[in-house]
Amino acid sequence: MKFRRLLAATLSVVVLASACGDDGGGSEFSEDFRRLFMENCTDDESEEFCICYLGELEDRFTQEEIMSLAIEGTDEPPPEFFEASFACAQFLDG
Repeated sequence: MKFRRLLAATLSVVVLASACGDDGGGSEFSEDFRRLFMENCTDDESEEFCICYLGELEDRFTQEEIMSLAIEGTDEPPPEFFEASFACAQFLDG
């Protein structure tokens, strides 16, 4: 499933960002996080979708919250991940 690959890429970005010394604090995502997210996302999705999805995630989560999800390694992402992806798909299709 395409979304699961995107989610896995998103969470792996978090791990990479934290390994690069990014503390994930603050209300905005770091430039390292954004860059790694876009690099991973655009492997499977359009740049427009990835920009939208990143913006939706920033509206719904802090970087720290996403890092916590990655550390927990939950099987099912929160519904907001699906909602963010769906909102972008609808926006770009519509």
